Amino acid sequence: MEARPVRLRDGSTAVTRPISPADAPCLTAGLRRLSPTGHAYRFLHYRTRFTEAELHYLTHCDFIDHLALVFAPTDAEGREVDGVGVARCIRTKEDPETAEVAIVFVDEWQRRGAGTVLLRHLAELALSRGIRRWKGFLLEDNQAALKLLAKVGKIVSTRRIGAGALEAVCELNPSGAVIAPPIETH
Repeated sequence: MEARPVRLRDGSTAVTRPISPADAPCLTAGLRRLSPTGHAYRFLHYRTRFTEAELHYLTHCDFIDHLALVFAPTDAEGREVDGVGVARCIRTKEDPETAEVAIVFVDEWQRRGAGTVLLRHLAELALSRGIRRWKGFLLEDNQAALKLLAKVGKIVSTRRIGAGALEAVCELNPSGAVIAPPIETH
């Protein structure tokens, strides 16, 4: 798998690419860049750090059962300048066609279309691996996450799981899993 160049609706350029062990420092730095709301929406609580074991798990994906992609803005020459978002899905043991999904972006990159681009790329990859639906856990007031999931499939169920949290199940739509067009190079 290679990096895919993309252009957002505001004209900024970036790549979506598979996560690698070299991204561990970026994950650590990204955690510090999240607002308290960002922490709550991604982790359902405030998280101060990742352990070494967690960083290893998060950056060493097999791309069969554990898929993770990074969103990284690029400069004029196409070089990555920052890692600002990660989306992942992990296949459940109970149902090989279902994976738990999560996405996080540093606050300054939210609501720019980057999440849609990254989640569509991940949906495409998941579908190619036989994953047909995603299950996500989110706070009830995180309507933006439900809207984002609806851009790659159909929300088929939501249920309250306590403490203000929901479990949402999304059937992936193969036609909705098209990533933003690549940047044309001449």
